[in-house]
Amino acid sequence: MDEGGTPVTIDADEDGVVGAVAAQMSERTSFIVLDQITSATAMLFPAQRIAAEAHRRGIRILVDGAHAPAQLADPVGGLQSDWWVGNFHKFPCAPRGAALLVVPPEGGQDGQDLWPLIDSWGFADPFPERFDEQGTQDLCGPTAAPESLHDIERLWGWDVVRRYMSDLADYAERRVSEAASEVGGEDCSSPVRIPSPRHAPGEAAPRKPHAAGTGRPMPGIP
Repeated sequence: MDEGGTPVTIDADEDGVVGAVAAQMSERTSFIVLDQITSATAMLFPAQRIAAEAHRRGIRILVDGAHAPAQLADPVGGLQSDWWVGNFHKFPCAPRGAALLVVPPEGGQDGQDLWPLIDSWGFADPFPERFDEQGTQDLCGPTAAPESLHDIERLWGWDVVRRYMSDLADYAERRVSEAASEVGGEDCSSPVRIPSPRHAPGEAAPRKPHAAGTGRPMPGIP
């Protein structure tokens, strides 16, 4: 965001989020990095609409879905971004460093302009094979990630886990908000209730009192 730009407030609706982000696009904008789920406020951004608007203006866009895998049932489906990345060491419970790079077909890219930072055995291979072997990269994380996803589906089922996380985050937000409201003497409840299409299913962000420290998202862990 440019200095002096309009921030996205936590009580913004979908149109407000799209409008605030689009207002920062100009003829000088060539590339956008957009959070799919914001870190500090746990808001679920309308990435599809923002990506479509960026492409309408000829702007390439990377959607940062760090918190999206497993929290969202299908974080990439229908997404018109050029690229999407997501971490698998969070809610999917895979080893640290496990992540996924996706080139959504709706975005119109084929990935052939993407190259690893380290040229190695697969340098001459097409995308995505050229990313498979980079120097002495530890492949334990990518190998374990599918097993982790399958195990959680087998043990509980992802729909059940997401519903549990949503209920737990809603409960935590309510308790923290009540305590903060009592201490601060003002209403600290979140203007976005869970579950909500504008809020991440497994995170919450109560409104903090003016005298309190920085608010942090509170993940619910099954």
